[in-house]
Amino acid sequence: LAKTLSGQKSSYTDQTNAEGDYLNAIVAARKNDKERVMIFLGKAITSDNSYKTEAKGDIEFASYSADLEFQELLK
Repeated sequence: LAKTLSGQKSSYTDQTNAEGDYLNAIVAARKNDKERVMIFLGKAITSDNSYKTEAKGDIEFASYSADLEFQELLK
């Protein structure tokens, strides 16, 4: 977790839970992979709705804040 969040790990995690999906969305954002951001973030939010609030304030997703698909996902 710490390695992924600090940017030391550029590959996706094998965690199969909401936290893993959220971390994978962060990795995808760092790779500028919008499709995977939406997939992983959507899965995280479906599993744990609190990630919707977390993603709204997460700087990792700042470049997606004006994206309509991203905005819709966080409604």
